[in-house]
Amino acid sequence: MKWNILAIGVLIGIVLSCGKTLEFKYPKEAEFLSKPFAAYPQTSFAVMTDLHFYDKSLGVTGTAYSNYLLEDRKLLTFSEELLAAAVGKVAGMPAEFVIICGDLTKDGEKVCHEKVAASLALIEASGKKVFVVPGNHDINNPHAVKFDGETKTPVESIDGEMFARMYGEFGFNEAIERDTNSLSYLAEPVPGLWLLCLDSTDHDENYKKGEPVTPGRFTQATIDWMEKLLHLAVVKDKAVIAVMHHGVVEHWTGQSRLHPEYLIDNYKEIAKMFAAYHVRTVFTGHYHANDIALNSMENGEFVFDIETGSLVTYPCPVRTVAVGANQKMEIETLYIDTIPGFDGDLKAYSKQYVSIGLEHIIHGKLKAFFVDEKEASIIAPLVVEGYLMHYAGEDTNTAYLAKVDGLSLWGGIVFENQKYVIEGVRVDLEPPDNKVVLDLTVGAWSLIGD
Repeated sequence: MKWNILAIGVLIGIVLSCGKTLEFKYPKEAEFLSKPFAAYPQTSFAVMTDLHFYDKSLGVTGTAYSNYLLEDRKLLTFSEELLAAAVGKVAGMPAEFVIICGDLTKDGEKVCHEKVAASLALIEASGKKVFVVPGNHDINNPHAVKFDGETKTPVESIDGEMFARMYGEFGFNEAIERDTNSLSYLAEPVPGLWLLCLDSTDHDENYKKGEPVTPGRFTQATIDWMEKLLHLAVVKDKAVIAVMHHGVVEHWTGQSRLHPEYLIDNYKEIAKMFAAYHVRTVFTGHYHANDIALNSMENGEFVFDIETGSLVTYPCPVRTVAVGANQKMEIETLYIDTIPGFDGDLKAYSKQYVSIGLEHIIHGKLKAFFVDEKEASIIAPLVVEGYLMHYAGEDTNTAYLAKVDGLSLWGGIVFENQKYVIEGVRVDLEPPDNKVVLDLTVGAWSLIGD
């Protein structure tokens, strides 16, 4: 994640104004869309995302690798073991299918994709279908490298065509229809349920910009393709769930100000489109937080953005989802708490690891804005604590007012300008995040067991 903790307000305004206007057909179909929509069929499935698999053959020692980890918060060194544990857990579930919301690899390395595909084959061997979408790290990635001592050397990445071929058995070959302008596709994992698997990435820009482009967008052509299928779903009486990497609902108050690149471009309009066609749930990843957010609209429509945390970031979650005939979706969160070769407390270790990584990153950002080390040591822990709560879905519904003592005039100015982050990530937007029942008919929710 790019930790632009001290982004200048003017620049943020420029970024937010750069989105291209999209045209939608649904506003002209009010009468058609007023008819009763299809009920969701009973089913169960699992959700993983942001696997960021890293093959150890690319190097796990030396200065170059250590320096990379200093600017990262992922448990890359244990990504193979974490994926193996998750595959074992998911394979043993009674779920009918599995969805993975992008960022399957560290940085699109071909060797990493090969290992991920082999792991997903083990899930399918247990009788469950797997459906993947790409994340911004997966394709055309100039950061695909191997580490050797003090050096980094480029290794082969993959393009979009190769992604679809390598993961053919995990959605693309079973597609009812594919978008010719992206890697989006439509599948039907169980009768009556359409899975709209969307490519929200801008990977064609990666090599031009020299990095895996973090923001995501849909072209007008892909929007047209989506609306065609969503219209057809109404005609054919199919319920729809969407899957994509980027978010469509803000997950904490201020996210769109600090990190607009983690929400799909034109996210509010995209959410309205989904809601108009009664797409009640969109499963997402990207931000590495285990969080569910609800966009409840004035016209009574709604959509839940169900974001799952990264498998390689504290607290290493996997979600289970069950849809009942009563049109209620029960969501629970499981955790990878043991892996081969690690005898300690994995949850505590991963929390400490992320905490140290975030502290380092935030100190660097504060230093760049001339906040001295002493004052950075006062501010940074507040940011870290809030993000750890948000990652784990343990933020609360109680307002938090950030206050600190001992800052200089300049340090106080920086703090006041950015305290919305400290306050925002600690306060959970409804509904609860880890164990919850969502009512897909009216947009209400309850805790499991209530």
